Amino acid sequence: MSVAAAVLVGLALPPLAAYADDPPESTTIAGTAEDYNTVHTASDGDLWASCQSDDGALYAANGDGTGFDLGHPHNTVTEDIVVNRITGTPAVQNSVRGQVVAIGGDPKGGPGKSVGEIWSGLDFNRKPTGMLCVGGDLYLAVQDLRKQDFGAAPAASILLSHDHGRTWFWNREKMFDTQFTTIFFADYGRDSVNAPDPNFLYAYGLDETWAGRTKLFLARFPRNGVLDRQAWQWWTGTGWSIPGDMDSKQPVIEDTRPPAGRISQGGVVYDKPLGKYIYSSWIEHTDVVTFQFYESPTPWGPWSVFLFKNFLSKCFDHHTPRWNPTFYGGYATTIPSKFISSDGRTLWVQSNVLFIFDENNPDSCPAPQPDLKSYGFSLRRMWITTSDNLVRDPGFEGQQRFQVVGLPLPIGPVGPPWTTEGPDAHGIDSGLGLSHQGTYNAWIHPANRASRAWNAITQEVPVKPHTRYTVSGWVQTSGSLTDGFFGVRNSDGRTVLQETRFGPAGPYTRLSVTFDSGDNDKVTLFAGYWAPGSDSWLRFDDATLGPA
Repeated sequence: MSVAAAVLVGLALPPLAAYADDPPESTTIAGTAEDYNTVHTASDGDLWASCQSDDGALYAANGDGTGFDLGHPHNTVTEDIVVNRITGTPAVQNSVRGQVVAIGGDPKGGPGKSVGEIWSGLDFNRKPTGMLCVGGDLYLAVQDLRKQDFGAAPAASILLSHDHGRTWFWNREKMFDTQFTTIFFADYGRDSVNAPDPNFLYAYGLDETWAGRTKLFLARFPRNGVLDRQAWQWWTGTGWSIPGDMDSKQPVIEDTRPPAGRISQGGVVYDKPLGKYIYSSWIEHTDVVTFQFYESPTPWGPWSVFLFKNFLSKCFDHHTPRWNPTFYGGYATTIPSKFISSDGRTLWVQSNVLFIFDENNPDSCPAPQPDLKSYGFSLRRMWITTSDNLVRDPGFEGQQRFQVVGLPLPIGPVGPPWTTEGPDAHGIDSGLGLSHQGTYNAWIHPANRASRAWNAITQEVPVKPHTRYTVSGWVQTSGSLTDGFFGVRNSDGRTVLQETRFGPAGPYTRLSVTFDSGDNDKVTLFAGYWAPGSDSWLRFDDATLGPA
């Protein structure tokens, strides 16, 4: 196939290059993630391959659990795979709910009666690996995974549902054999609305098994040909194969760096506001567990590493877990597009934890107590910063809101990565028309009008030592506020490096200071004021900290 014939509609083919060398560190974005899952649900199972359909709900398939139906014991034969409908969002506290729409059923039941079949014999289970929502339909990639050691995935197929996951149909021959048997689709948002190519969609795959690999492969397929194996094309390193020619495939990521096995079943999501494809992967060895996330401007590359988070080992020794409720990793990392903030900078990572204690296995240990509550649909925040703005969640678009009796409120608490100082009321506005731009802003408003206390909104920001930066933000205040300060402190969080004083600001006003980081590898950004002893308030929005 010629390069000219391989040009994508809506996505220009990159220059001829092999993108699968060990990926470099990203120069455009960086990522940080919370140390543990902070949103838990009443659910059971792992993997949770998902997509958002046209009805606005998130559909997710879990493995080895009862899903969002906790009212009965797990049936390992019929509930090796369960399909769930999930509503709510982690951006509204305690709002994520789910219900089961289909269980795997009899593996021999056939189309319309079960959720896939097992192609490889009694030693294997069905496992969900990816889900695609497009045209009101759901597609689910299911593999055979060996029960004994989870070490082989010799077959995979793709199922189709026309009724939002209640019944499933598939071809009666497996689609993939040994190669490309761990499949996850590029997630383009609600019903794939953000897919830039009107003709094709994309799937990523691993050969032979689901975890601990070094190569990630890419295929594309017509929107109306998801189940037609002969219509699929694979990335060859310089273009697309002829339809059906999987033997020509070359990896879009090849990562051979230690620790080995950085390529595992996760997900690829398109972060439209940032124009980035994000692949969330992980490693789980006896001596190290990590998150390993990659980014690219196109589905095929070039891919770069933008987040590597080391959770050390799960166990101190055979009888003592290292992980605890405030520090642990996870496997099967996915990032549902439904939960990406409007500015693309706050995302929620789903991951799971399973402890299997075996007296005869010295590398195992008992599960921590209290329970980590992460063998179910569980989420933690991840923040993306850009090279020109090192502030996480700079416009507060990733903050959470309160709810009362199931109704989201237009206010919420100041939460991570932001912190507060002072005894008086701090919070977040949402959708009230009070922000500088976007829909969220932070505020300070002492309930005690006689207060003369210091209150501030703050964030610790990593910086390079001996580098000049400019920090800026937008403030709006009451007319009574005359003693406000905006700036940065050094790494002790107390000593001011640079600040500017401000007084009443009727419309939003930009504040800015330039500073040298000196010996500091982190600084604390702050915006606050000394209350005047009368009614007063401050709104703060759109902070930036970047090279001067």
